[in-house]
Amino acid sequence: MQNINERLSGVCPILPTPFCEDDTIDCGSLEREVNFLLDSGVSGIALFGNASEAFALTAAEKQQIAELVVRVNNGRVPLVFGAGGTGIEPAIDSAQWAYKNGADVLAIDGNPEIVNEIADSVTCAMSLDVCDMDALREAGISNMDAVVVAMADSLDSSIMCVMSAKELGVPKVIAKAKDEMMEKILRRVGADQVVFPEKESGIRLSHKLISEHLVDYFDLSDSTSLVEILPRAEWVGKNLRELNLRKEYKINVVAVIQNDEFNIAMDPDTPLKADEPLLIIMKKSDLKRFER
Repeated sequence: MQNINERLSGVCPILPTPFCEDDTIDCGSLEREVNFLLDSGVSGIALFGNASEAFALTAAEKQQIAELVVRVNNGRVPLVFGAGGTGIEPAIDSAQWAYKNGADVLAIDGNPEIVNEIADSVTCAMSLDVCDMDALREAGISNMDAVVVAMADSLDSSIMCVMSAKELGVPKVIAKAKDEMMEKILRRVGADQVVFPEKESGIRLSHKLISEHLVDYFDLSDSTSLVEILPRAEWVGKNLRELNLRKEYKINVVAVIQNDEFNIAMDPDTPLKADEPLLIIMKKSDLKRFER
């Protein structure tokens, strides 16, 4: 088996989950997301992290998403499936299903018996104590470009993992926090970035609810977002050259979505259509421009 650390090097973004207005999975948008990431040259794709709103997905919805992503990816890059669950059995079932459907699955648990139970059903399984520096070093943490610490329910474990990762030379450590006090502590012990997934998901949903143009978005940094929007009424029928959106709205158009495909080689003289979304990069502070 190829070393899993070697296979998972590079950029491996978490795939957001798009929803239709009736709260079902938007399969068309999901397929476009996967193709966009593949065309952008990512090293892998991760599913069912916090950005995927995995906590709100049913088992059937997770299976629907996984089947679509496996089909569209068609073996081009490694897929990383978040296989957590509310209990041991759901987590094991998710991991085994992902492995059977072609995913490379790395299973980590503090209980050796659970690791042994699932070892034959995943790519790699290990029992790992985040407080054990030798164990982290053996797992290849020092070779990682970035580490995500997602144990917001355990402040002690989060502190130890952040400190260990920084001591082992990880350039960037991103930690999950459940409140501002925890954020301050994690930053003080070395976290480069602290996130509040539940809070951020709520903010993201609120923007979508109050905007008639915004289809979806996810953050590229603390100040910048990649946004999918429908053209405003006054833009329809005009081309990008005459609209001059960079000057007028401080946004950069990177693609037009036409027939479920990302057109990144846009003709600036082609008129915009009401049903063809734009993919733009903009400052988060300017999102309010697209609210009603």
